[in-house]
Amino acid sequence: MSQEIYQHEAQKSALTEAMRHALETIAAVGLCIAENPDPDVLLQKVVTLIKARHGYEHVSIFLADDANHHLVLQASTEEVAPDTPPLRLEIGGTSIVGWVAENHHPACVQDVTQDERCSEKTRLSNIRSELALPLEIGRKLLGVLDLQSTQPEAFDGDDILTFQSLATQIAMAIQNAKIYARERSRRLLAERLYDIGHALSQTLDLERVLELILDNLGEMVPYNRGSVMLRDETGSELEILAARGFPANTDLRKIRVGISEDNDLFWHIYKSQKPLLIPDVAKWPSWVYVKNLPPAHSWLGVPFIHSGEVIGMLSLARETPDPYNEEDATLTSAFAAQAAVALENARLYANVTHAYQQLERLDRTKSDFINFAAHELRTPLTVLLGSSQILIKDPAILENSLHEQMIGGIHRGAKRLQEIVNSMLDMAKIDSRALQLYTEPLKLASLFEPVKEYFRLDLEKRSISLNTELAESLELEGDPTELEKVFHHLISNAIKYTPDGGTITLSGHTAKKEQSRLPTDGIEIIVSDTGIGIDPEFHELVFTKFYHTGKLALHSSGKTKFKGGGPGLGLAIAKGIVEAHGGHLWVESPGYDEETCPGSDFHVLLPLRPPTQQKKKPNA
Repeated sequence: MSQEIYQHEAQKSALTEAMRHALETIAAVGLCIAENPDPDVLLQKVVTLIKARHGYEHVSIFLADDANHHLVLQASTEEVAPDTPPLRLEIGGTSIVGWVAENHHPACVQDVTQDERCSEKTRLSNIRSELALPLEIGRKLLGVLDLQSTQPEAFDGDDILTFQSLATQIAMAIQNAKIYARERSRRLLAERLYDIGHALSQTLDLERVLELILDNLGEMVPYNRGSVMLRDETGSELEILAARGFPANTDLRKIRVGISEDNDLFWHIYKSQKPLLIPDVAKWPSWVYVKNLPPAHSWLGVPFIHSGEVIGMLSLARETPDPYNEEDATLTSAFAAQAAVALENARLYANVTHAYQQLERLDRTKSDFINFAAHELRTPLTVLLGSSQILIKDPAILENSLHEQMIGGIHRGAKRLQEIVNSMLDMAKIDSRALQLYTEPLKLASLFEPVKEYFRLDLEKRSISLNTELAESLELEGDPTELEKVFHHLISNAIKYTPDGGTITLSGHTAKKEQSRLPTDGIEIIVSDTGIGIDPEFHELVFTKFYHTGKLALHSSGKTKFKGGGPGLGLAIAKGIVEAHGGHLWVESPGYDEETCPGSDFHVLLPLRPPTQQKKKPNA
């Protein structure tokens, strides 16, 4: 009997030690993410940390390419020569990593020599076991975390749970970095255009404006040598008015380009009125090398267009094999368009009032704060959620009811905070016009089912009835994830402002274009409640950021408590998503009265199809 007790205690001790080691690893990775915002540095430090703590032979992170056809090695503990191109594995190909990416499911192979998914070309000779886990947000694949060991059967169930949690942390860090990079790029473009516009309001000196363009453009579209060339007084030649990156002894006045069909480079731009990209100038027959200038490798020319005529061009050259792409041309064209109308708009900019500039700056600062705060909060949230999720299952915690209750509270609080942070990020996307839709055909009735289930306990707790009166035949094309957010926020709002025992009703019908605000046929969905109502004076204001109607219970921690406090972003997000679909969102209510509760009707009018071509859902 004593031997059995000894063995039980030994197993329990081993389990506790393994759990402690797992928690320490998760905490260490979370700290690494918090301290390393650069994704390239972060991922390399993460794989190095995992190898150091667990002793695996190789730890690697692969990221999916833009086309979602291959996985590219981004970080690895395996030493490779500096000039070696990164390893590329086909998604779904003959490798464990490719299989995991295709199936969105972890793979634990205890003997790689016996697994048909492992080809000899994609595995190292000394590797015996492998654990690979998808890095994904929702169902969107970002990459794969791959662990390899020289020992057979090196991984067990606890390892899978630990590294699944780590994979979630890493995926969120990658996604955050990508979102931040995209939003920063868009924000930089908007700020540069704003700065140029501000400069136009202060000066009529076109040369100064063009120099400002070159200074700002270099941060968005890198170049080695750039110049602004406009037609001279005779209209027969282009002359340089502003330049960057030329040797100090260059006489810019002598660099002139004749305007004729013989110069097919500028003539091409002049006739097409579109940018011209040359990946390799050596292959352009009429390219002219200017004496004493370093030879260019790739080139981008963008026209200045005023009153429908090309008046000059922006010339950008790179001296290394790094061709310009269509995005570079688009960004550069935005700057060129701003410059082409400089003189015409200078007087208009000078009349902009200081008050308007202040309001614009305040709104931009508010949006920047939302974006910054949300990204800063997501990192510690990742650690909180990952750690609390593991602690909830810890046998030692489960044996102590007080500790179990405390950990449960931490986990619920972290999930609530995560919802608020996600709302902040949604608002930042809408403000920066960065919201992308992935549309597909969908039935509205099925769209509401997860929303109803999400609020089921809240509705039961407050004795509020949620009735759905939607025909199964109501169908449209839209982004199911984003539209689900719309009705999530509308129903949450209805619950918050409806007293206990009230009723919320979802109804819908087809809307002909002749009888609606849409240019085409659509569907109108109405979320009605028997709540306290909204004064008509505030029917538009309720859709602005941070607006609250009436006096709120600011110390309420529940988002569905009667008049509970919240960030005030839900209706603004809902309106932004609906408008991104080409629809309209408005409210109708006879007024505000907490005694009679006149209620509110929120109308969502959506076209059967979004007005512009949207992206298809990834991995669909």
